[in-house]
Amino acid sequence: PQVPSLKSTTHKAEGIINPHPTHKLSNKTNMMMKNITALLLLAISFTIGNAASLTTDDKRKLGTTCGTCDAGNNPCQAGGTQLYFPLCGARRRYVQCDESGGCFEKRCAKGTRWNQDFQACVHKKCGGECRNRCKSKDVAAGDFYRPHCSDETKYQQCDASGGCFERHCAPGTVWSDAAETCVEP
Repeated sequence: PQVPSLKSTTHKAEGIINPHPTHKLSNKTNMMMKNITALLLLAISFTIGNAASLTTDDKRKLGTTCGTCDAGNNPCQAGGTQLYFPLCGARRRYVQCDESGGCFEKRCAKGTRWNQDFQACVHKKCGGECRNRCKSKDVAAGDFYRPHCSDETKYQQCDASGGCFERHCAPGTVWSDAAETCVEP
C-alpha cells in the first residue's frame, strides 16, 4: 500500500505558509474512502429513519423506552411492572401507568425535571447556584453527601428520592468530603 505523503501548503496571495499538511492519496485510496463514507452515511440514515418506527416493545427491549399516551407510543401494559416512563421529548413531563394499562401524562412542578433513575421529579438546582449532583447509584450505596460547588462552608445532602438540599456548616467549620462532615480548618 502506498503511504500518503505530507507537505505544507503556501497561500500564494499572501505568502503565508499553512501549518496544516495536505494529504496526497492515490486515486484507489481516494475512491475507497468515498465508498466507505457513502456506506456510513447510508447506515446512519437507515438507522435514524428506522429509530422513529421502532415499536414501544422494541424500545423497551433496547432500554430506551419513553412514551406518550398516544395509541402508537403508549408504554403502559396491563399487569406491567414498570409504572413510570419519561415522556418522549419533554424533560419536565412523564407518563404514569396504572395496573390495567391506563396511561396518564403528568407534569413536574416548576423548577424540577423528571429523573427516570429515581422515578421522581427532582430539582435541577440544589439551593442557589449548584446543580443537583445526587445520583441514584450513589444514594443506593448510602452516599448522601456532596461538596458544594463553590463554597467550602456548605455542602449538598441528597435524599432517597433524588432530592437535593443545600446545608451550611457551623460557623468556623468547612466541609470535608473525606470525613463527610464539617470540620475545623
